[in-house]
Amino acid sequence: MAGLTLPPCFATPSLGMHPSHTLPIKLKAAAEAGFTLVEVGFDDLLAWTEAERKPKRTGKAAAWAPDEPDPFGDEELWAAIEAQAGELLKLLGSLGLGVLLLQPFSQFEGWAPGSDRRKWTFAKAEHWLRVGQIIKAQALQVGSNDQTDSSSDFTQLAADLAELADMAKQYGMRASYEPWCWAAHAPTWETTLDIVQRADRDNLTLCLDTFQIAGGPDFADPASTTGWAHADSEKRLADSLEHLARICPPEKVLLLQVSDATRLDPPIGKGSHVDGDYKPEEGVKTREVWSHGCRPLPYKGGYLPVEAVTRALVKTGWRGPLSYEVFELSQAENDASIPTRWARDGMAAHERLVRACADLAR
Repeated sequence: MAGLTLPPCFATPSLGMHPSHTLPIKLKAAAEAGFTLVEVGFDDLLAWTEAERKPKRTGKAAAWAPDEPDPFGDEELWAAIEAQAGELLKLLGSLGLGVLLLQPFSQFEGWAPGSDRRKWTFAKAEHWLRVGQIIKAQALQVGSNDQTDSSSDFTQLAADLAELADMAKQYGMRASYEPWCWAAHAPTWETTLDIVQRADRDNLTLCLDTFQIAGGPDFADPASTTGWAHADSEKRLADSLEHLARICPPEKVLLLQVSDATRLDPPIGKGSHVDGDYKPEEGVKTREVWSHGCRPLPYKGGYLPVEAVTRALVKTGWRGPLSYEVFELSQAENDASIPTRWARDGMAAHERLVRACADLAR
């Protein structure tokens, strides 16, 4: 690995999904495994806040987000979250951890100007940015909108992200836009790069992801018996990665999130073990279900070309953090060893992945 530095990071939602896997336990596991950076999951902080401070919810739930804090009416809850964020900062300091991202800020861009949903979303952003500032997060991660009733106009999407980046700058933060492979309008690295370049803000970056890139609409497919959308999907993906290596500006990429994917046999929608979560009548897409419970660490039985995706980005000259964001159904078990085991396995995967790219340091 001599000569190639790609700092390791781990996302806290990926260190356990059972209520017993509290945020302090996850952070301690990450630090003990040798990680110096984490992505903080907002839901982890929210759960810790409610357990420790028991604030009342006094706001009105939005129809589009019934479980989320109301950015207008939950004053007591938001005050408690900010107070707990102060405690989180102390804990992070004691463990020697920095925060790369506060995540995942979803379904943000593309709502009609003047609409209640747009006002709600920007008010939510203000609260998240205050929390991010308290915990000294480098950026707010934004997943590309998966709601089909949001705008497909890239000019509007870019304008929304530019406005968010301007807000983030006031808090000393960046915004980092991630292509979600089941997104309604920007499911690929090419489309999110286009939008980021249109927005033209120096603190608006990309959050790329090995799963989201390789699982793009024309590539890996959990609803296919072969695991691929087309007979030539692997060639299409290789061509896309070659294009990424040629044209993606490394300075616009904040991080690469890393995970693999399980090839499902039978596929989603045809008897897979996750079909219970596949609800097309509610707008739930196959890749979304796949993302939430079939994303192992690299070298743990998946089939995506994780090394090839990573190498393509490194070839651009990029030398940012590799952040492990993985989701397996077994992480929801009531097993106290899960945070420690996944953190240790994550560091082992990181070291192996960096070795696989070490020749590119020259």
